[in-house]
Amino acid sequence: CYAERAYCKSKLKQWTSALKDAKKASSIDANYAPAYRYQAQAQSKLGLFSEASKAFDKCIELEPKNPAGYYDRGMYHQARRNYKSAIIDFTEAIELDPRDAITFCARASSLISDKQYERAISDCKQALDLDPNCAPALLRRGIAYARLGQHELALHDFDEAISK
Repeated sequence: CYAERAYCKSKLKQWTSALKDAKKASSIDANYAPAYRYQAQAQSKLGLFSEASKAFDKCIELEPKNPAGYYDRGMYHQARRNYKSAIIDFTEAIELDPRDAITFCARASSLISDKQYERAISDCKQALDLDPNCAPALLRRGIAYARLGQHELALHDFDEAISK
């Protein structure tokens, strides 16, 4: 129950309280991976980056086949501007669940930040194949096209993203 409460508190951005509940959950069951994921998310938001990194690692150690841990750790790396690590984690999440358009979008964002525009375009296309209404994929693909100087394609994607 503590982990689920930590999740809800995180959604309400009650980070300190969420962290307390997540730690309580992991003390009750040291093998419950979501408790560490919620703990890491709260720690990251509170600027406790070293602790967050350890909690993400523990979550993945406990559930290495769960894409959520890799996705969340990828988002953590992305927020810290560690794009290469984010790309590695998003890639692992995609390998575990290749049907998640949002993870392709997240990796595309890191690829753009790492100046890997062609790969970002490919990820956005994959996201759009999975979810044709995925406006973030259109936005990111438009950004990648613009960075490559393909402004007409960029404008088309921006217009389509705005209309969604």
